[in-house]
Amino acid sequence: MAFGQGPLIDPKKRQRQAQLKKDRFECCEWAKQRAGYDPVSSPAGTAPVPAETRAKALLGAASGALIGGIRRGRQERIQQQAPQDRAAVQAGRVHKYNRAFGACMEGRGYTAK
Repeated sequence: MAFGQGPLIDPKKRQRQAQLKKDRFECCEWAKQRAGYDPVSSPAGTAPVPAETRAKALLGAASGALIGGIRRGRQERIQQQAPQDRAAVQAGRVHKYNRAFGACMEGRGYTAK
């Protein structure tokens, strides 16, 4: 599933449009809490890097600086890896959000694909 796309929702119990809108809103709020991700305010690729990941990068950079000749190679690898780390974190949040949202909607009588 691409960023910004959520599960497709089909009513199984002939829910009306007003009910669908209410259920979508409530499930969206629940999924945001579960996943720590908001698809509206978290555009793809801009998720903040978790503190643990930043600390590892900083620790790696600091120890690399102490090891002279290894320093440049290590810092280059960290810089090259950072965008991939952010993308992986973002993808995990999106996946967790979509799973939570789909589970919530299925629990309310919809099919989530």
